[in-house]
Amino acid sequence: MNAFHSISASSPPCTDRNFQIFHLSATRLTEAAMASDAAEKGKSPADAAGSAAASAARLAREWSTWAMKNAKVVAHYGFIPLVVLVGMRSEPRPSLAQLLSPV
Repeated sequence: MNAFHSISASSPPCTDRNFQIFHLSATRLTEAAMASDAAEKGKSPADAAGSAAASAARLAREWSTWAMKNAKVVAHYGFIPLVVLVGMRSEPRPSLAQLLSPV
């Protein structure tokens, strides 16, 4: 017997991969909840409300930063195509060559 067989002989093999993933996820979630509870034990309910407000403020900052970064990219790459589109839909309707020529 090699090392793999001796290890698998000591614990019964689980054939359902989904169950293994679920069990591992549930174990990690339980450990995270226990760590969170341990961190919150010494705090009063007012501190918990304060930490919830701080968490909401941090989340708002993260989302606003994300939105501004994406708006910058959209404005950078979308401004000239927007001007061309608006120019092509104006009256009289120019051809693309007339619209892009400098004269």
